[in-house]
Amino acid sequence: MSFKSSPSLAGIVCGLMLLGGCSTKDASPVLRATDVETNALAQQAKSLFELQRPAQAAPLYQAALSRSRASNNDAVVARLAYNLGACLLEIGDAHGAVLAFEESIHAARSANLPDGETQLLLGYALLKQGETERVFVLCQSALESKANADLRIRFQLLRAEAYLEEGQTDRAAESLQEVAKQGTAKASYSVQAQAAQMEGVILLRREDPSGAADAFQREARFWGLANRPMRVVIALVSAANEHKRANDRSAEADARYRAARALASMERFADASMQLELVEAMPEDEWPSTLKPLVPHLRQEIEKRTPTTTAAR
Repeated sequence: MSFKSSPSLAGIVCGLMLLGGCSTKDASPVLRATDVETNALAQQAKSLFELQRPAQAAPLYQAALSRSRASNNDAVVARLAYNLGACLLEIGDAHGAVLAFEESIHAARSANLPDGETQLLLGYALLKQGETERVFVLCQSALESKANADLRIRFQLLRAEAYLEEGQTDRAAESLQEVAKQGTAKASYSVQAQAAQMEGVILLRREDPSGAADAFQREARFWGLANRPMRVVIALVSAANEHKRANDRSAEADARYRAARALASMERFADASMQLELVEAMPEDEWPSTLKPLVPHLRQEIEKRTPTTTAAR
């Protein structure tokens, strides 16, 4: 992923669970499979997914799932199909993700396991395919169920995204207002981040770059509290882009510097350098005064820690 250019609105709208946001089932708890190889494949896949390599994790989850089907262990099938779907959704294979999530839901129900999280990700996969009517049905069913407060809020946010996909900004705003009525203060940090992002996207649609930037800044703060560094970066870059549109150069420089610093801490030096270049290209009198000693220091750190390559002899 490159962080140099401004993300498209479509990329943001379908981004709440994507761009580093999906997860396999809570670090893939121990699978009660009798097949040692199935467990080994699942653990390898889990490790790759946690390293943000879903394209490599997916075939391993697929292999583990294929083996688990023969065991007639619905609980294992449900979890592996969910994890496969999460990988496929991350890499943009929405059709494959839909099939995986549907298999997971069927197996979970056979095993009498909850499937709310899987239904939610199924909704995002359907949204990626433009199947908004199915998304609305899923959301309505979930909101009429006994789902916990966090999950209900996330389905409201999914419904808001579906309205945005249809160009119904006012209906999306109404869904977000329903979220506010339910109260996000006690919700998880991740859910609060998603609500802030949705507010930012709606404000983008309403041509309010300053308001959108403020919402993306709040999103970044909540992702930080949730310990999701890549999501922090994405939110900060979104905020910087909107600060630029609002001609708030000081705030833009600050957000890009923070994104660069976060990327460097993740050893994403090329991306960090690109964000820092955008700050360095601005006149220093447009920077916040606090950045003046920090920008050259971060540049030195990036250059020092960036692996060098030598030409082949």
